[in-house]
Parts: sequence; C-alpha cells; structure tokens
Amino acid sequence: MLFKKKCSNCGAKNPKDAVTCTTCGVPFESRQTETRKAIKNYEKAIQVKAARPNLMDADAYNTRGNRYLEQGQLKRAIADFDEAVRLDPKYAVAYGNRAIAYKLQGNKTKAISNFE
Repeated sequence: MLFKKKCSNCGAKNPKDAVTCTTCGVPFESRQTETRKAIKNYEKAIQVKAARPNLMDADAYNTRGNRYLEQGQLKRAIADFDEAVRLDPKYAVAYGNRAIAYKLQGNKTKAISNFE
C-alpha cells in the first residue's frame, strides 16, 4: 500500500517515505528525532576536536550547521558555518551554506557577500 503514514496533526494519509505531511507540512517525528540525534553526535565530535584538534576539521562544523539549518535554528547554523570558515578560509561549501542561512534570516547583504 502506498499510504502508510498518518499525520498526527491533521490525520491525512501520506506516502510511506514522506518526511513531512503532504497536507499540512508538519515534519514526521522520525525525521525530527534523526536530526536531533545527528546534532548531538556532532556536538560530541566537536568536543573531541577541542580535546584533540587533529581528529576533526571544519567539515564537522559545516555538517552540524546544516542540521541546525534544517531545524530552522539560523543563529546556531551561522555560528557553526562561521567556525568552519575560521578553521578553513577556503572552504567554499561553508560560505555557501552560511549565505543560505543569511538569506533565510533576511540579511541579503551578508548573503550576497558569502555567495561571492
């Protein structure tokens, strides 16, 4: 059967692989839980980096920033992208991600600057 997930918010039936309700847009809990777990794992990894800097790099901050971006936590995302850029000033992906976060925040000037 194609429709397996029932939305707890509106009751609509959704495809089994849906991440959000196709009717009301509410994220399904499983996706939210996965994202929260990913953020916690990156927090642990960053703590390890602080203790042993050679084990981690800017990629951990960039990836955690992406998870915050998915959650709509723009300030935290930008802080992580800032750190990724500080660690590796040539990390173009982090600049692009930070630009997206600034754009979502409504800061067009900083968004354009980062895209450039």
